[in-house]
Amino acid sequence: MKCSFCGEIALFKCACPMPFFCRSHLGHHFASMPIHPIENIDIDLPAPKLDRVNSEIMNRILKLKRAKAEISRNTKGLANLIDSLCNATCTKLDVILNNYMRLLGRQKFSQTEIEEIEKIDLMKIKVKKVKVDGISQLINET
Repeated sequence: MKCSFCGEIALFKCACPMPFFCRSHLGHHFASMPIHPIENIDIDLPAPKLDRVNSEIMNRILKLKRAKAEISRNTKGLANLIDSLCNATCTKLDVILNNYMRLLGRQKFSQTEIEEIEKIDLMKIKVKKVKVDGISQLINET
């Protein structure tokens, strides 16, 4: 580790935002704030334990990278699915809109169009809003 102030070899660690200090900058850091949980960072782990710790950390790094890649893949897949469903729904709505536009403002109709108009009279359009607020909340919980 290097000193957060000068880049020399750090001998001490603190829980502050600039946590590593050489001997010459330790006093300067103490002067900036009255209470500091300072620790000496000159403790060696036995080789077998250091190997186990490094191996475990590498395994965890790999797992986290795989999880990150999977989340990214799943997100892209969901985004593509949402986009596809949105396009399909908009296409269906365009068909209905075009039918309505075709009928709008006319005064003469065919028998089939009269039947369509009668269905329009009987049918109500109910637009169901999709709540996406809950999705953000679910994402933030993980």
